[in-house]
Amino acid sequence: MRKFLYMALIAFAGICLVGCKKDQKDFYLSDLQGLWQNDQTTTWYMRFTADQGDIEGCFWGREWGDYGDDVTEDYLFDPDSYHGNGWFQYKLEKNGDFTYINMMDNKGAYVVKSFKMITLTSSKMTFQNDLKEKKNFTKQ
Repeated sequence: MRKFLYMALIAFAGICLVGCKKDQKDFYLSDLQGLWQNDQTTTWYMRFTADQGDIEGCFWGREWGDYGDDVTEDYLFDPDSYHGNGWFQYKLEKNGDFTYINMMDNKGAYVVKSFKMITLTSSKMTFQNDLKEKKNFTKQ
């Protein structure tokens, strides 16, 4: 009887652990790729492309601020050169780990930043840094 109670207690604990498992949302590149505008600073844009980056597992992206009437995506970027101001590489894991690698002008220097994707749908995106500062975007 004691053995049976012990086994029942272990089985009950296992069921509770499985029942308490938090559902984890998966994030997909297809939802991320495209043009996004920041909700807080409406002059900040990010475009996530499907072009393979030169860092393993990364894709190319670019960002810019609309600081003048003539500043547009086409004006700021040379489509034949991924390096330089505004270009970045990114990686999005299914669990929401989001890596942003800024491509600096000074001959290939990289600045790596890590974020956690909170929300990613076909129209809304929110990610946050380690300090829990959130960035909200709407797809254009």
